[in-house]
Amino acid sequence: RLSYRQRVEILTLRTYAGWGYTRISTSLQIPRSTVRRTILHPETPRHPRGRPPILDTPKRQRLVRRATIDAFHRRLPYTDIAFLEGINACRRTLVHAFEKEAYFRRIAAEKPLLTEKQRADRLAWTK
Repeated sequence: RLSYRQRVEILTLRTYAGWGYTRISTSLQIPRSTVRRTILHPETPRHPRGRPPILDTPKRQRLVRRATIDAFHRRLPYTDIAFLEGINACRRTLVHAFEKEAYFRRIAAEKPLLTEKQRADRLAWTK
């Protein structure tokens, strides 16, 4: 791995002196392929693109762990779970965070109670 000084020297010789790959590699005693790679792909730090996420992975995992503790926590709204974890985010952000961690909720369908006629029919069927 080249030092910062070596990379600057290679780029300076190429840009300002107009030297070729071979001449730079022989004068600095660095392989020609390394000189070529340094010139074609300079290692300037890149800034991350886009807005950073509000909820990073550890926070999302904390939310899912809290939501799956027991039946009481499973039935809590997302905003209450976030409040318990000390996270301040809107409901939509929380929904997306849970989806990203593959945690989904469904509304349980209520099973209707049996009517007197249905009970009588079932008793008659068993006899």
